[in-house]
Amino acid sequence: MIELEIITYNPDFNFFGILTIQFTWDLGGGILWSAQYNTAQLSPYAGFKGQLTLALEIIFGIMLVIDIARESRDIYLAILREDLIMGYMTKVWNWIDWSHYGLLGTSLGLWTAYNQYILSLNLKGSYPVLSNLEAKARLFATDAKGEFELLDFTEKMRKLAEMKNSYTAINCLSILFFVVRILKILDFQPRMSLITRTLRVASIDLGHYLSLFALIFVGYASVGTLLLGDRLQQFQTFGDSCCELFMIFMGWEPMYQIMGQAAGQTKVLASSIIFEIFYWSWVLVATFLMLNILLAIIVDAYASVKAKMQDAPTIVHESLVVCKESAQMVGNRLWGSEWFISDKELEKVLVKQNRNFQSKKNILDTIGQLRGTAKSVRLAGGLEVSEKDFANLLQGNGNTKRSLLAKVQSNRENVRNVRMEDGIEIEDEGEWKPPPAVENLIKRYGEVVPDGKDDEELLDLIRTENMKRQMAMYTTQDHIRQQVESVSDMLNAIVRFTLPVEERERLQTA
Repeated sequence: MIELEIITYNPDFNFFGILTIQFTWDLGGGILWSAQYNTAQLSPYAGFKGQLTLALEIIFGIMLVIDIARESRDIYLAILREDLIMGYMTKVWNWIDWSHYGLLGTSLGLWTAYNQYILSLNLKGSYPVLSNLEAKARLFATDAKGEFELLDFTEKMRKLAEMKNSYTAINCLSILFFVVRILKILDFQPRMSLITRTLRVASIDLGHYLSLFALIFVGYASVGTLLLGDRLQQFQTFGDSCCELFMIFMGWEPMYQIMGQAAGQTKVLASSIIFEIFYWSWVLVATFLMLNILLAIIVDAYASVKAKMQDAPTIVHESLVVCKESAQMVGNRLWGSEWFISDKELEKVLVKQNRNFQSKKNILDTIGQLRGTAKSVRLAGGLEVSEKDFANLLQGNGNTKRSLLAKVQSNRENVRNVRMEDGIEIEDEGEWKPPPAVENLIKRYGEVVPDGKDDEELLDLIRTENMKRQMAMYTTQDHIRQQVESVSDMLNAIVRFTLPVEERERLQTA
């Protein structure tokens, strides 16, 4: 093999290029050649673009540290709850996250090493190799020191280019992981999670399909290597056969004529017949059968997921709702308009009152509950929270210091309906009106539940409770059975030890 290496330099961008041309001779005497061109930049942060790149890289590093810290906190909380750590470790998405963190950390490490290596370089303006440019004989005689410096410079540029290529390859892989993680993050929105939910529904069928396809694929690749490996470069190895069969499977590369000519070179009719069977059976099984089965599995899963999200809100609608609520929160803080309660504030109250809900409102309270046309918020298990329930909940059990409605009540005008009877003021209670904050919550989360509507959540909760009771009863019965068997074995041992043989035989035959 002969290798020719040429190093070029662009002074405008402080950019080195390394062109490598390799010449090799095959067994037939032909000359094969290949070329590679690698680059190495010595001033990645020069100019405004370089400074902007540095600033973005610093921001990216800070965000990466924050993201890793948040994920580490999730692991710590899962370790504190021993029943959660196994669930965390068995989720594929968590392994994808940490693999991505590893790639990003490796990328940052390589880029830091790349820049450190650039700073350690001591480049010269020129590298004279010839010992005497004015010599009349031995014109190409080289100076040993100059030649060593040039070779050392070439090796450094080659190493710098290899570091940059490794950094680029890891970055490309990191971007692919970014795409996968974005699909994971978008899983919260029903319509944006269409891809992940479709694959999740079709995962079992896809697993069986891929197992069957792998068996067929390996068999055909082996036949292709044995039949055409000594005559076609595309089938010389098993890996080459796999690649070429996949290209035929996708219809990207028509190879029928080339493969037919190669199979006919043997002048044996059996080889041509075997090739025809091999090629057309692969087209029939792979393209017409397996590919359509794959599409059917995915389309069926897609239709199932699509049917469940007919009433799901669009991402535009949810974005508008978020913007509207954010604007209301800003107005709440700036202009003292205390009629809006954010989702986080409501969540804190619900978490604090969770135990009270469980103790005061059980399943029996919701069975047979009359439902009118007024809006209410339905919780898991069929529990409905009306306007008055919300007002009492947000009052903080009478503690006005912690009440979210305390400010509202203080800012609202107290309109009193007073009438005089015999010189005494009597205040009419009148019809109760919910505070504006409660009306806003009912408007955001409430729904009208018509009479006779099946409460699937309540039924699921009752089924779950019944299943728990049955499992507990089964465990108790199994424990009792084991104790009865132990007592029976003990009594049998006592009988065999105390009674005479004749009496035992009489009892056994009785």
